[in-house]
Amino acid sequence: CNGLVLPQIETQAVPDILRLAVKEHERRTSSRVALTLPARLPELGTSEKISIYRFVQEGLNNAWRHGKGKDQAVRASMKGGRLMVEVMDGGPGFDPGKSEGLGLAGLRERIESIGGQFETLSGPQGTRLVIT
Repeated sequence: CNGLVLPQIETQAVPDILRLAVKEHERRTSSRVALTLPARLPELGTSEKISIYRFVQEGLNNAWRHGKGKDQAVRASMKGGRLMVEVMDGGPGFDPGKSEGLGLAGLRERIESIGGQFETLSGPQGTRLVIT
């Protein structure tokens, strides 16, 4: 479970979960991640919080592996009354039209199974993964 135990996530708020995912990634890779959080975020259930943690964890892993860790960032915001979380990097990007790797496909499935939306945007200036 790498850095996450269920009782820990059940009691933590979304900002704390995002900080934990970023901190674990920075510790593991000796890299820096810019984290942007709004003043307030909604309370969510355990399954949603686990899904958000896994999304950030996998997104940052991809940013490190494929984007060479360049300009890694995580941003949370509210959009239309819904939580939006983005993981971004400044790497070379990829063609999201080609089949997703197992990691992204698994993330998409996890997010959609809880009623969320998953979007991949990528180009020469980097990649942005977005969930709402």
